[in-house]
Amino acid sequence: MPDLIEKIERVMRAFIPSATPYIDVEKKIKTWEEFSKENNGTLQIKRTGDNTFSRLIMEIPIKNYIIRFEESDINLLRVTCHLGIKDFRFYITFEDLIEKIIKSIYNQEIEIGDKEFDDRYLITTNNESKMKDILSDSNLKNLLLKNNISNFHLANGELFILADRHIDETEEFEIILEIFKSLISKVCQ
Repeated sequence: MPDLIEKIERVMRAFIPSATPYIDVEKKIKTWEEFSKENNGTLQIKRTGDNTFSRLIMEIPIKNYIIRFEESDINLLRVTCHLGIKDFRFYITFEDLIEKIIKSIYNQEIEIGDKEFDDRYLITTNNESKMKDILSDSNLKNLLLKNNISNFHLANGELFILADRHIDETEEFEIILEIFKSLISKVCQ
């Protein structure tokens, strides 16, 4: 199996140089357990039948919501929270070549007036004034910028972050939790 994983990784790196298709999440269990315990959460460890792959699922209660952290050996860290909000949505993603092309064709991006943030991220929403109000929080903007959050959105009532595969310290989980707390307090007021 390790040979197959190495071959997949070589192919992935040929197309996406920074891709890391396989990380043994079993090495992260202690950190996940510690963070879960500190935040009154729950942790599940799921393994395939032959124990080839593992998935960690941690749920942390915040106010009336559950923030779910999920990562597997072959999938990026996904952090989600169902807010039930259907009338507001936004997408904040790294602004790369594809996003720049989309922006030039559709011109649907909003800018918030912060050059560093506007240059790094493509922001789209169905409520520009609400999004600008949310991103007027310099603490939230700094958390997103400092931690290279590449994909952050609220759609179909679910808040979602796709995060770095190398998050393995409780302090890093705490930052993501702070981002969610900040958004929940602003969006659900």
